Parts: sequence; C-alpha cells; structure tokens
Amino acid sequence: QDTFERVFAGGGLRGLPWFVLAGNHDHAGNVTAQLAYSHRSPRWHFPHPYYSLRLRVPGSNATARLLLLDTVLLCGGTEDFGAGSPPAGPADAGAAAAQLAWLRARLAAAARDRFVLVAGHYPVWSVAEHGPTACLLRLLRPLLRRHRVTAYLCGHDHNLQVGAPPRDPP
Repeated sequence: QDTFERVFAGGGLRGLPWFVLAGNHDHAGNVTAQLAYSHRSPRWHFPHPYYSLRLRVPGSNATARLLLLDTVLLCGGTEDFGAGSPPAGPADAGAAAAQLAWLRARLAAAARDRFVLVAGHYPVWSVAEHGPTACLLRLLRPLLRRHRVTAYLCGHDHNLQVGAPPRDPP
C-alpha cells in the first residue's frame, strides 16, 4: 500500500495497468512475493520473471510487442553502491540460457508487429554511473540489431537518457 497502491493512485493512474519487471534491488528482496501480487492487484501485471505482451497502438491498426526481461536472471546480481560494480554473472546458467532462447523465439515471432519494445532493468548502453552492461552488449545487443527492435527500455541508473546506440566502426 505504501509503495504502490496509494502512491500511484492520482488522476488517470488508478485504471492503468503496470507492467512490472524485477531489478537488482527486487532480487535482493522477494521477487516471488511481487509475482504473487499480480493475483491481488488488478493493476500490477507481473506474471513471470520474463514475459511478452501484445499491445494495440491507439488510433491505428498497428500493434506493439513488449518483451519484458529479467536482466538480473540473465546477467547476475550487482551491488548498487558505487560505480564499476558490473553484474557478477548468472546465478543459474540454465535459467539464463532458457530466457535467452525464449527471447530469440519471441523476437522472431514479433516480425508481424509494427513496433517491438524490449525492456530490462540493466541498460545495454549507459553514460551514467554504472555504464554499459557487458553481458547485455554481448548477448542482447546483437539480437536487438538483428531484429530491428524499435527501442530498449531500462532502469538501474536512476536517471533519464535518450539516444541511439553507438554505430559500429566502418
């Protein structure tokens, strides 16, 4: 109630769905409880550590595919106290590989959607304190490029950055 329901209750927020994904602070707590909260709140949508949604673009016949990832599951946890603390590698390599296989399949199937958005907690590229995430540069960036993903949305750095990814050298 104190961190979600009563905080995000003003104006038009009351009826909006919230598509949730876990970050490093969530993994330091209880992600299972957050998944279970989906059964208690009609706004809180967190059915699985990673999942896919197909959304209609208002005012058009276009659709957008939203793929939400658990980048902590994929790349490992990290301390958030000070720069230079990259994810330590996945705690469960099999679970990380399963998520990556799921993502590859969903990106291939998303070719029929007008827009494809991928979201994860860790950034692929960042100019802030934590910098780019090496694991995501290696695993995710090639998939985003190959499938011409419209945008990658992330958190972790607690600031706003908007930009195109750097180009490969000629």
